[in-house]
Amino acid sequence: MPRRFFHPTVLFCLCMVGLCWLGVIYLSRSEYRDAVDSAVERGDAAVRLFEKDVAHLLRGVDAILVLLRISYETNPNNFDLQTLSQKVKSQLGIATEIGLATAEGYLTQRTDITKLSSSISFRDRKHFQTYVASSFYSLVNG
Repeated sequence: MPRRFFHPTVLFCLCMVGLCWLGVIYLSRSEYRDAVDSAVERGDAAVRLFEKDVAHLLRGVDAILVLLRISYETNPNNFDLQTLSQKVKSQLGIATEIGLATAEGYLTQRTDITKLSSSISFRDRKHFQTYVASSFYSLVNG
């Protein structure tokens, strides 16, 4: 019986089956490497786009905050948030929604509402509580 396995036809068939399996393994590893390389390239491109967008957004926010601060420091009694936000929107091309709040936690002006009928309180909000508990609050308001 073992002699039948050494027949040339059986050996040829076993070699062909082995070669087929080797080909399948080689192709699957090649496809896996290509998929990994493609994923890395796409991930790098996505990271670059995200970085570019975040940098653009932060530059825009920084420019807006500097403009608001300078305008408010120049004339705090006649500070017009609506007009200023329209200028920012038209000149920088950045749509903004900005609110002006007092140190006590009351919103007095907003860019999306022409005139507030009454002040809106932020005193119970978590971000205001964190601000009051921080050392920055005592530096600014102390």
